[in-house]
Amino acid sequence: MNHIEIKYSYFSQKAEFLMNREKVSPYSELASIGNSPFLEAVASIIHCLDNEVFDDYEIDLYATDFQYELLSAIARKSEYCKNIRLFSMESLLPKEKLFERIFDIGRQNNITVDQGENAKVYFSGGMHIVLPKKGFVNTDTPCADIGVFKENEVIPVTIRTPLIISDSFGILQKSGHTCYSIPSVKLNSFWEFYALEFIERPVIIEYMTALRYVNFNQKQMAEFNAIKNNKPAYYINDIPSMIDKEETFDIDFACFPEDAFSLKIENTDIVNCQENTIFAINPGTTLLCIYNDKGECAASKSITVVGHQYLENISLIPRFEYLKKSERNRIDVVVTPLNAEDANKLVWSISNPNILQVDENGNIIALEEGNATITVSGFKVNASLIVEVKPALQSLRFTHQSIRLKNRETFILECIVTPPNAPTEKLTWDLDNKTIASINPSKYGHRCQIIASEGYEGRGNIHCYDADTKLGAICNIEVISKVKPGTAGKVALSCWLIGILFPFLLPISSIASFYGLARDPETEHHNRYKICAVGSILTLLFWLMVGMQ
Repeated sequence: MNHIEIKYSYFSQKAEFLMNREKVSPYSELASIGNSPFLEAVASIIHCLDNEVFDDYEIDLYATDFQYELLSAIARKSEYCKNIRLFSMESLLPKEKLFERIFDIGRQNNITVDQGENAKVYFSGGMHIVLPKKGFVNTDTPCADIGVFKENEVIPVTIRTPLIISDSFGILQKSGHTCYSIPSVKLNSFWEFYALEFIERPVIIEYMTALRYVNFNQKQMAEFNAIKNNKPAYYINDIPSMIDKEETFDIDFACFPEDAFSLKIENTDIVNCQENTIFAINPGTTLLCIYNDKGECAASKSITVVGHQYLENISLIPRFEYLKKSERNRIDVVVTPLNAEDANKLVWSISNPNILQVDENGNIIALEEGNATITVSGFKVNASLIVEVKPALQSLRFTHQSIRLKNRETFILECIVTPPNAPTEKLTWDLDNKTIASINPSKYGHRCQIIASEGYEGRGNIHCYDADTKLGAICNIEVISKVKPGTAGKVALSCWLIGILFPFLLPISSIASFYGLARDPETEHHNRYKICAVGSILTLLFWLMVGMQ
């Protein structure tokens, strides 16, 4: 028996005819009928099949229930059509999800399409039939897209598609119209057909036409082609043919519909695949296969895993603690293992090339003050080192140009550094006369403790200098054993003692005491001056009181 397939689509009003699994000739009358809308072509389909096949045949119809019922009614009059089987129209997704996805793609690409108006339905003879909630609306005037009539009623010329309520499906000519008879209980099948044919499909066709001109990326194009061609499709990014052992690679894989394809590794001892990520396990070559839902390999990609010996560790050993501006130095690199492929292919980089410059041998030069990170990278590992660049020393000076100390006296001498943040831990302090005192510099060289020797007197010079810049400072030092009272102290004491008996000397003692307090630099003498001043004043007051009596 001959096998006929008639396929209608959600995306076209045209029908595809297959005769014994082969497409009919484009010059066949069936091909011409397939290019016409169903309601125009349905009356001729069975007649043309009878003439072309001229033998028994059966039909597999991919269409709606209404199309099946109407075509079956016509086929009952055929000598050769033995059976018609109904199948759902071929689609990657259910109708609702398919349309929803098309609309979503359209919105994502700023495409809007006029959804059109509802179909107007006229019911004659007082019929009250519930219409679908979407796509249809009642009208009281016989000027409508669809008219529903009873048998023997006159069909107004203003009705585009007339329906005759009858006991069976069929086609008849009445009042100059091609009318379609349909049982009232089957009206829902007609609403479904009409909504698809005249409301939904035109909108879908307009969307699909507009989307053809969208500049999709490869993944979006795969989905669009799957919908347009009604054929499962997939997208996969470019997978390297060669990867290193223990390396991972994320696969960007998507299929439409979601379960249409799957990934599988031929030899999981070489490469493993989990959640679209491949893991290189052992050296060797295997295949990454894309299987369809029938278990067939639709495509494959050869992957070779290479067992490289790369560096496992990099250590950076600087020959300095810090650098001064314009200073040159180097960093030593220690790598393991020494025979690694990338041992001689290290890449040097600097976070801030305005502060440092480095060559491939680790030689560096400091350009500006600040911090910069030096990174040495192999293929798999790297190491980093933060290098500080300090300003160069510009000048040194002491807070005191000269000091005088007594035996065993201690003094802290401070050195002023310019700029203040210049390195000073390498400053050198020296005393040219080590018999009179000893020196004890601080850790970073800013200060130095001077300790005068016991039993020695003399003069010397304290030096502070920087060997790199040749800058320095000098402070004179004098060490004395004991400071003798000045003339003012002797006069104040003598006049006070004699003034006990001869009061006229007491003013001289007071004046000498105050002079000594103001001019004598030795603080240890000040107590003597204070005692003489107070004693002289009190003695003078005493003599005044005696004189008054």
